[in-house]
Amino acid sequence: MRRCFGLTGLLSVLLFGIVGCDQPEDIARPVVEICDAPPAEMTASESMLEVYRLGLKRVFLETAERIELGELNTEQEVNQWIYESSAAVRRDAVMMLNLDASEIGGEHWTKTKAAAYWRKQGESL
Repeated sequence: MRRCFGLTGLLSVLLFGIVGCDQPEDIARPVVEICDAPPAEMTASESMLEVYRLGLKRVFLETAERIELGELNTEQEVNQWIYESSAAVRRDAVMMLNLDASEIGGEHWTKTKAAAYWRKQGESL
């Protein structure tokens, strides 16, 4: 058994402190899977990049498997698969940053808070 978090599980951990569930090794997994959630001391931009990195890793490994199984047979099919799969990974990773940034948005937004927030995100990378 491994402790794994799909993106929704990871968001639950980051936002609500809820832990993911144990999953047997042989069941199908979502494209975006995080085993051992990013450390809580990571900034939102660091967490976003880690989720993106792990998501792309899974997409690329699944691409190789699909080629070997004969599910993807041409360069065009491979490129289309990677394009579609990685779009979801990008969207989900950026959503993490947007959720974190929402704390300084709306009626709470000020130039000072926004500049400090984005400076912290940039400097952490």
